Amino acid sequence: MSNLTSSLPLAGIRVLDLSRILAGPSCAMVLRDLGAEVIKVEHPKRGDDTRDWGLRVGSTETAYFNSVNCNKRVWRNIEEHGDRARRSHMSPASR
Repeated sequence: MSNLTSSLPLAGIRVLDLSRILAGPSCAMVLRDLGAEVIKVEHPKRGDDTRDWGLRVGSTETAYFNSVNCNKRVWRNIEEHGDRARRSHMSPASR
């Protein structure tokens, strides 16, 4: 963590973002801007619906998707991360 990041109010907090479309990702973006580590979990087959909104950037993303999800870790399928992910990324003891 850099000095700038560690001085933010939510530094050291992990947030699991299970939201989609507009309000949830925008809220998670604010939490990320306040220093939280945000892990976005998407539908395993289709991903987030906003990957198809607006101007396409690359083959699977749009400008909107990139703007509200920048600096988030994205998981397309939480099950592929298994028990290790549940223990290390989502449990309070891992902070």
